[in-house]
Amino acid sequence: MKIIQSRFNDELNLKERKNEELKSELKHRGLKVSGTKAELIERLKSDDDRIAVSNAEHQLLQLKVLEGRLNMKQEYYDVAYKHWTEQRIVMTELIERRILCEEELAGAKLAVQLFRENLSLLGVDERDF
Repeated sequence: MKIIQSRFNDELNLKERKNEELKSELKHRGLKVSGTKAELIERLKSDDDRIAVSNAEHQLLQLKVLEGRLNMKQEYYDVAYKHWTEQRIVMTELIERRILCEEELAGAKLAVQLFRENLSLLGVDERDF
C-alpha cells in the first residue's frame, strides 16, 4: 500500500523555511508559487490536507477490496461446510443402513441354521428342497 507523504507536513517546519524553499516545494507539487509567506504556507497545508484525504480514500478503497475478498472466502467456507455436513449425514445414513443389513443378514443366517436343525431333527434331507 503506497502512501503519499508530504515533505512539509508540520506548521512549525513550514514557518522556519525560507520563501524560496516553500516556492520550490509548491513548484514541485505543481501549485501556484506566488503570494506572501502565509499564503504559501496555507497553500502547502491545503495540499497536505488533500494528500491526507487522498491517502485515506485509497486506504478505505483497499479495505473495501479486502472486505470483499474476506466475504468471498467466507461464502466459500460456508458452502464447503454445508457440503461437508450433507456428506456426513449421507455417510451416517449409509452406515446405519449397512448395520441394519448386517443385522438382517445375521438374522437370516440364524433362521437358515435353525431351519436346517429342524430339518435334521425331523430327519429330512435339505437337498430335497
